[in-house]
Amino acid sequence: MLSWLPRQRARMERIEVEAETMISDFGADAYFEARRREHESSSDAIAKDWDQIALAVARRVSVEMAATRVIYCSWMILLIRID
Repeated sequence: MLSWLPRQRARMERIEVEAETMISDFGADAYFEARRREHESSSDAIAKDWDQIALAVARRVSVEMAATRVIYCSWMILLIRID
């Protein structure tokens, strides 16, 4: 009945691993590289995978950016209180 579930989970894990690899290899340009690969892909199925990878990269980078902003804002508040 739910025979598709293990395949879907495996696909999601592959996408997350590829997103992590893209971020470690390309840093801030990982999203744009994934989008470039999506547009240059040879089939719709591969393009869909690269689209999902780009979205996963965007989620990860935005979370990291948000965490960095919180740390930065905390330091700014601390500095304002000291002055």
